[in-house]
Amino acid sequence: MKNVITIGLILILIVTVFMGCLDGTDSPTSSDDENEETEKIYGVSFLVCTKAGGLGSHKPYTSSIHNVDPSLGTDYLLLVKNGGNVTDTFRFSSDAPSDWRVDFHGGNELPDIPAGEWHYKALSIRVNTDSSDVSRDIKITATSKSDSSKYASVTTKNTVVALDPEQADLDMHPAKVDYKLVYYGGGTDVGEEGWYFNQGCEFEASSVIEGFKEAVKGMRVGQTKVVETPPEKAYGPNDPKHVGGRPLVFEITMLDTNTED
Repeated sequence: MKNVITIGLILILIVTVFMGCLDGTDSPTSSDDENEETEKIYGVSFLVCTKAGGLGSHKPYTSSIHNVDPSLGTDYLLLVKNGGNVTDTFRFSSDAPSDWRVDFHGGNELPDIPAGEWHYKALSIRVNTDSSDVSRDIKITATSKSDSSKYASVTTKNTVVALDPEQADLDMHPAKVDYKLVYYGGGTDVGEEGWYFNQGCEFEASSVIEGFKEAVKGMRVGQTKVVETPPEKAYGPNDPKHVGGRPLVFEITMLDTNTED
């Protein structure tokens, strides 16, 4: 009888362990599955600011055209989005020939961009004075540092032209400008709080924030410049009506210095 009871207890123990394995209670395999990392996905979206879409347009653009004075060059404002699901760093490169120079403001990387977030990158393009080019398309590429197979490109279309040396002076004349505005505070989509992109606006610059005024001073008609304005030269750190505490990034094109008025 004792043998029967003993055998019965052993059978119960075996069944209990077996059932525990089935529901994953004591299963090492189940524990590993639960701790398995989510698959990492990398990607990038890349835009170049341009007015082609009209006022308020947020349509993605992949090319923009600027005048390039050999003595001044030109600036472009680019928008970069981490299209993956993990933090990533993006590297920038160009296919500029030897008689053209591309300089990325702050270096050729954007480090540690959170998943889904937009950031901006500015660059300057110059042409050698002895270049025979009258125009040049230069491709700019943003590549994931974690996965080099993930990249996106935009095209800068550059027309070589000697600009009139007359310079803007807002203290004397309300110059006419066209500008694109970006400010960034953590938004993951255009239109979200913390992210704003104005696709283009023309106005007579007269009474403007200090940072904008400083940027416009000395510009020539046809010149494009990118400038980042800190809060202390914009609307201050706590202005609720504007973007207090955040930098304003402008791409400004001079349309008319109004110096003949």
